[in-house]
Amino acid sequence: MERLVAAETANRVTSLIEKYNNGDEIDLYVTLRDEIERFEQNTNRKVRVPWVSEDIDSILLDDKDDRGLHWRLDCLNTVMRPLRGGDFIVLAGRPDKGKTTEISSEITYMAEQFDAYYGLNSGRHVLWMNNEGPGKRIVQRTYQSALNATMADLIRMSNNGTLKDRYADAVGGVDRIRIMDVHDFWNYEVEDIMRRCPPGLVVMDMVDNIKFGGQALNGGQRTDQLLEAQYQWARLMAVKYDTPIIATSQISADGDGMQFPTLPMLKDSKTGKQGAADAIITLGAVNDPFYASSRWIGMTKNKLRRQGAPQSPQAEVMFDGERGRLLMPVETA
Repeated sequence: MERLVAAETANRVTSLIEKYNNGDEIDLYVTLRDEIERFEQNTNRKVRVPWVSEDIDSILLDDKDDRGLHWRLDCLNTVMRPLRGGDFIVLAGRPDKGKTTEISSEITYMAEQFDAYYGLNSGRHVLWMNNEGPGKRIVQRTYQSALNATMADLIRMSNNGTLKDRYADAVGGVDRIRIMDVHDFWNYEVEDIMRRCPPGLVVMDMVDNIKFGGQALNGGQRTDQLLEAQYQWARLMAVKYDTPIIATSQISADGDGMQFPTLPMLKDSKTGKQGAADAIITLGAVNDPFYASSRWIGMTKNKLRRQGAPQSPQAEVMFDGERGRLLMPVETA
C-alpha cells in the first residue's frame, strides 16, 4: 500500500513539473509542498494504523508529577494545569492594553523550564510568530521581562558587557526565544519555520493576520467562518508538532473597559475561535486612570481546569510596563 501511495504521488509530481516546464502558471514551491503534505497524510491514513498505544500509567505521569510549562502568574497555575504539547490557548485583550507584555512576561518564565520538561539539549525553542509591529521591539521587551529590568537597567548591563549572559541564564540560552517576523506570510510558510526550528512553545501574534491558504471545512466565506478555519489550523499545528501554542486575539469593542469580557467578545467571532481553543484567557482593563496599573485575568473557557478549581481566576494583577511584567499583587507589595 505504501508503494502505491508513493507511486501515485510520483505521477502527480511528474505532471506538475511537466506543466511548469511547459510554461503553465504554477507556483512550483506551493504545489510541490501540497503534494508532500498530501503524501504524508495518505501514508499516515492508508498505511499506518493511527492507534494511540501509549500506556495509561505513562499518560498519567504528567498529571501525577504536575509536569509541563507553568505560568508566571500564580492565579493561572491555580485554576489550570501547566501547558503541554498539543494545548492551544487564546490570549485576548483590547488593543494597547498589554497583550505583548503579558506574553513576554510568561514566555520568558516558561523558556527557563524547557530543560526540566523536555530534557537537556532538547533543541527546542520558543518561536514568537510576530506580524504586528517590528520584531526588534519584542526582542527588547523579552530582555526586560526576563531580567525584570527597565530600559535604563538594560543600557547599564549592555555597557557593562553582562546583558547577554544574564539574559541567557534567565531563559536558558541566548537564542532559546526566537522572534520571527512573519508579516504577510502564508500559513504554510509559518509551518515551514516550525519544521526547521523545533518548537517547545509557539506564540502566534496574531493568527488573524496570517494569510490562510486552506479552506473552511464548512465551505464558508464569511470572516467568522474563515477565522474559525484559521484557528482550527493553528490548533492542528499544536498537535502535529507536539507543542503548546498561544494565539493572541483582540477583544471586540463590546468588551472595552470591562474587567472580565465574556466568551462571545473575541473580535469577529462569536463561536468559531472559541471552539478551537482549549482555554481562553482574557486580559481585562478599565478606562479609569486610577486603575492604569491594574489588569484583570479571567478565563471564559478552560478545558485544562484543575480538579476542584474554579473555571476562571477572576484576579486583579499589577501591570509593570517599565519592566515588561504582569505580577500578582503580593509580588509588588
